Amino acid sequence: MDAIRKLVGERCCLSPCMDGDAEEWTRWLNDLEVAIPLGDEAYTQPTLADQEELARGVKENAYHLFTIVALEDDRRIGRCGLFWVDHANRRASLGISIGERSDRGRGLGQDACRLLLDSTTGSTS
Repeated sequence: MDAIRKLVGERCCLSPCMDGDAEEWTRWLNDLEVAIPLGDEAYTQPTLADQEELARGVKENAYHLFTIVALEDDRRIGRCGLFWVDHANRRASLGISIGERSDRGRGLGQDACRLLLDSTTGSTS
């Protein structure tokens, strides 16, 4: 994958939505280990068309949703984002999922969250 390394951490980078992301997102969201912690996604069957529509919406509306890419081998491993962003009151909800089972428990989610939060505060560390 040719990720756009928009936000780079120690172990991963956050890449804006790109063509091809929707296929991975669909696979991950149809894995119950990913879907159940996310809420209602466990009770639906996300389709590729659903995720492609989401990716288009993210691009068109500049939503704060990124694909998490492992730096070691440039693989998509998950996604994270900020939702319901309220700039006036400095609040938002953060969502993250590491879709690839082999990458869970390796600190990649922590690295991704740090990048996501730092990007909103202007911090560089």
